[in-house]
Amino acid sequence: MAVAIQRQGAAVGVLYLENRMLAGVFTGERLRVIQVIAAQAAIAFENARLVARLEAENVYLRSE
Repeated sequence: MAVAIQRQGAAVGVLYLENRMLAGVFTGERLRVIQVIAAQAAIAFENARLVARLEAENVYLRSE
């Protein structure tokens, strides 16, 4: 199963899950949980991008 990790409608990654042991493991309820996890991952990616940007700006400002 693959679920898109999206930020404002644009794909920023893919969450891929595989289970070869049991059939029917990915139920509708579990899919909803996986989609919530994917949404949280998108927020984490954005936060990491913003922190990196702030750190770069701090380095720039301190070097002036």
